[in-house]
Amino acid sequence: MKIIFFLLSITISVICAQEREPDSTPSSLANIQLKSKLKHQVTSNFKTYYFGTKSHTFTVDKRKNVTITRSCGAKLESSKCLAAVKLKEVNMNDLSETDLTGAKNPGAILCQKLLNADVLTGKDQDGNVASFCSFQDGTMVSAETLVAWANKNAKRSSNK
Repeated sequence: MKIIFFLLSITISVICAQEREPDSTPSSLANIQLKSKLKHQVTSNFKTYYFGTKSHTFTVDKRKNVTITRSCGAKLESSKCLAAVKLKEVNMNDLSETDLTGAKNPGAILCQKLLNADVLTGKDQDGNVASFCSFQDGTMVSAETLVAWANKNAKRSSNK
């Protein structure tokens, strides 16, 4: 919470500084860029999950419906980590109806069948459990994120 309040106070300072300076000045452009970075930091946070004796920190961006390994970076569009690359490719239309029968976790099915990756279960400090898709480069994305993006990608491909 302290971080959020700190970031909000910086954002307010940036906005006030913008109002005092003309839009064409270089410092005004820097303020706009800073404001954009702060907006991302306020809407994103980090969460650690434990997988046995190992822990991994994830970026959680509820606005984009993403929980992904922190090392993948904030810009998914330009990220080269496998979790981000596969997230843009996964498509619910690539599964058959029988793939999801029997109360199976659709994120786990997408991970194993379409992405040829491993499903891991992690636990946060509060004891909440979540499934993750783990790729060969060590990056991960939550099964919940996979399903959301697979549905989004399916809608896009259907509209073409």
